[in-house]
Amino acid sequence: MIEKYILEHIERYPEMELSDIIKLIYQSEFGGGHMIKNPKASLERLIKECREADTDISEEYPLYWEKIGGHMGRLFLKGIERHLELSTVNQLFINTAQKVTSSVPAFEEKLSELRQMCQNGMIPFESELLDEWIRVYREKGYPLFRHSELFRRRYHPSYRVISEDYLTYIELFSVIDRRFKCEENLIISIDGRCGSGKSWLARLLAGVYPCSIVHMDDFFLRPEQRTEERLKEVGGNVDRERFLEEVARPLTNKKKSFEYQRYDCVRKKLAEGVKIQRKKLLIVEGTYSCHPSFSGLYDLKIFLNIESGAQRERILKRNGAYMLQRFISEWIPKEEEYFQMFRIKESCDMVFEETT
Repeated sequence: MIEKYILEHIERYPEMELSDIIKLIYQSEFGGGHMIKNPKASLERLIKECREADTDISEEYPLYWEKIGGHMGRLFLKGIERHLELSTVNQLFINTAQKVTSSVPAFEEKLSELRQMCQNGMIPFESELLDEWIRVYREKGYPLFRHSELFRRRYHPSYRVISEDYLTYIELFSVIDRRFKCEENLIISIDGRCGSGKSWLARLLAGVYPCSIVHMDDFFLRPEQRTEERLKEVGGNVDRERFLEEVARPLTNKKKSFEYQRYDCVRKKLAEGVKIQRKKLLIVEGTYSCHPSFSGLYDLKIFLNIESGAQRERILKRNGAYMLQRFISEWIPKEEEYFQMFRIKESCDMVFEETT
C-alpha cells in the first residue's frame, strides 16, 4: 500500500506537486538504479553532490532517512560525511540497485491507488490532471524525471534511494565507519535471540565491507561433550574450549589467516576445516558469541532482539513445525538462561529491536 507514504509525504512536504508524488511512487518501485552507469561514476557523482550541498559546517546534521514504500527509503546527504564514508553510501546505493525487483504493472497498480486517492478527495489533486500526466508519461516510455522546480526550490532534495535492509542498520554502518578511521581492522560479534537475523546481518555487512565470517553454529557440542553436568551449565551447550583454541587464540595473536573445524549437525561429528583469511572486518555471528569466556575479543558487540510472536513465526517459516517445537522446548529456554545470567543484551554496544 503506497497510500500511507503519500499521505505522510504530503504532510511533511505540503508544497509537493503531482510530479513529486509520482516520483515517490517511481522510487518506491524502481529504486534509484537508473543513476548507476558504473560504481566509479556513481561515487564521483555522490562526492560532487555532497560538495555542492548547501551545508552549514557549524551545524550538526543528524543521520536521517525516511521511508517511501516498497521497502525503500531516502537517505539524506546533508552532513552525511560526519556519519558515513561516501564510499559506504555509494556501496549501499549500488547494492540496492542490483537487488531491486520491480515491474511496470506493479508501478501502474500504485498509480491506480494514487488515482483513487484523488477521486476520494484524500489529496488535493484532480484525477483528470493525473490521468493526463500519466497518459503523456506512458507515451514517453516511463522516463526518469526530476522533482518539480517548486519542490527543489523549497526543500532542496539531496538523497540516495537505499533499501530498508540497510537503512534499518544505518547507525551500525556509521559506527563501523567511524571506528575504521582509527582502527585498521575490527572484530565484531552479533549475538541475539534465534530468528532475529544474526546470519542475515552478517551477510549484509559482508556485502559492503571486506569481511570474514565465523559462525557459532560451527561450534555446537559434540556428542561426547553432552554430559548431564555440561548441559546443566548456563551457556554450556557451545564448544567454548574449541572456539577459544581455534578462533580466539589466532585472533588474539593477530594471525592473518587460520582454520577451524566445522561441526556437522547432521553427521554429529567434526567435518571439514573452514579457512579464514583476515580481512578489514571479521564477524563472529550466532548465539553465545558474547559469552564472557571470549567477550573481550571484540571491538564491537551487537545484540539482535525479536519479540516472541515474530520469533516463532520466523522459525516456523525457516525450520518447519517439528523444529519449532524443539526450539520452544529445548534451545530457546537455554538461550534465555544465557542472556539473563550473563546480561548479554545489557553488555552489548548496540541493540536492535524487531517487533514484526
